[in-house]
Amino acid sequence: MAALADTWSAIEERSVISHWNGVVSPAFDAISRGIGYFLHSIVTAGEMWVHHVTPETKKASMSRRQPSSHLHKKFKTVFN
Repeated sequence: MAALADTWSAIEERSVISHWNGVVSPAFDAISRGIGYFLHSIVTAGEMWVHHVTPETKKASMSRRQPSSHLHKKFKTVFN
């Protein structure tokens, strides 16, 4: 059981060192070079998500409707 604990400890230590060398250390290096460079590297190295919506008219959206589907009735709601 002690051998298993020692092995697990060694694996854990390697993963921490690997994480430090791969992620944390470069971040500290970038900050030490200057915050501008650090922010630039975050913006340029990250993924970019773009969402674009083109509003369409009611006529255009109705043209996509299946001819066999029923029209939805709108009911007036009255609050007392």
